[in-house]
Amino acid sequence: MSVSNVSTKNVIRAALVLCSAVILPACGGGGVEQLGAIEQHQSADNVVANVVDMDDAGTGDIRNLVLAGQPVDVAVAAGQSHTFSVNVEHTHPITVMWYKNDSLITTSNTGSYGLSSVDVSSAGEYSCVVTDGVMTVDCMPFELSVTATQQISITEQPDNQMVSEGMNVALNVSAQGSDQIDYQWYFNGQAIAGATSRELMLNSVTAEAGGDYYVVVTGSGASVQSSNARLTVAAVAARASALIQWEKPTERENGSELDAAEIAGYEIFYAESAEADMEPLASMDADSQSYLAKDLTQGTHYFALQTIDESGLKSERSAPLVVTIN
Repeated sequence: MSVSNVSTKNVIRAALVLCSAVILPACGGGGVEQLGAIEQHQSADNVVANVVDMDDAGTGDIRNLVLAGQPVDVAVAAGQSHTFSVNVEHTHPITVMWYKNDSLITTSNTGSYGLSSVDVSSAGEYSCVVTDGVMTVDCMPFELSVTATQQISITEQPDNQMVSEGMNVALNVSAQGSDQIDYQWYFNGQAIAGATSRELMLNSVTAEAGGDYYVVVTGSGASVQSSNARLTVAAVAARASALIQWEKPTERENGSELDAAEIAGYEIFYAESAEADMEPLASMDADSQSYLAKDLTQGTHYFALQTIDESGLKSERSAPLVVTIN
């Protein structure tokens, strides 16, 4: 004789303990033929069912079925996955039946049930029933709710830029749609190591830095790619300096003598071409006899000198001095 099929189908949140013993006299012998003891306990945290069967030879078969941990209510964002788990302690093989809104959806031999890419149809009340073929216990019902996925979007795209070699460049992006937003910048299709913030800073760029940049923005399980930002790096034109020198004039235009003490200063003029009007470039004092013209680009440059005496009279400008930078 055996005692079986202990069920907690109707869930009881308050602790419940049930013990029973059955003793049957042996036919004609007056001895004990079999003893079967059943103990069942259920609370909000776990469900325990035990059965002890005694055969004619007095050998006991102890069956334990314990729900040590149960699934809990959960909210999952649409498109995400989730696994419900029930922790079962048992002495015999088990079968777990999973229900949604009281309808059987699947059975398994493990304590896990997974959902992938949940949507609004996944929401509902779930439950499970665990059996080892003799005993059956029910887990507490649990809810799955599905929250709408925020749409990640880029609100400010990185801009095309043209700079000269040696300059610093900043590429920026702005995004919204998630509390946690991650960034990864790319250059010509390759991820840039460590470039994981909304601003990409490029210092002292060279010609090799020219190309297409974009960023992939990730948040709430979704990703979006920015438009390409073209960076053009122009080579810096060669620069040079030219030293302009002159001798102090000793006579005026009318041929009269000009004493050095009468000279008040000099005016330097400059033009980019022979046809262009000369513009004042620098004023020099009476003791100066040279001027260093800096940052001259490749090409031809034109300079002229004018002398000014103490009374403010100005001489004619000198013939142009032509300087060529190769």
